[in-house]
Amino acid sequence: MDARGEIENTLFRWTWYFDMQQIDKIGECFSEDAEYEFDTGDIKVGREAIVEELRRRRARYGDSAPRHVNTNVFVAEQSDSEATVKSFVMAIASRGESDRQIIRPMSIWHDEFVNVNGAWLIRKRSVEV
Repeated sequence: MDARGEIENTLFRWTWYFDMQQIDKIGECFSEDAEYEFDTGDIKVGREAIVEELRRRRARYGDSAPRHVNTNVFVAEQSDSEATVKSFVMAIASRGESDRQIIRPMSIWHDEFVNVNGAWLIRKRSVEV
């Protein structure tokens, strides 16, 4: 798989792991020194801190299964070791007893990727709503 494919696959793995309640695996998408700025402005630094925050956020959904849809992946800059990527993400979730579907506002992920031993990992993410 080429670098673009690896980068896209990392984005898609993140959404798969989050939606399928495989939060322990979501850490595989981040470098050890990663930084994540959430849409609330909260910033977590380090893979473990990011995973714990994502675990907390995923728990809000309970047994309902949110679905994230990634689209318009734009690799703005890329070298052999780094890439700047932007993409749109939409989340669809069921909330409450009615299981009514809620579509959250479209977000933009601003990501910096780093190539670590052939694996393209997220080093920095900020979420814009």
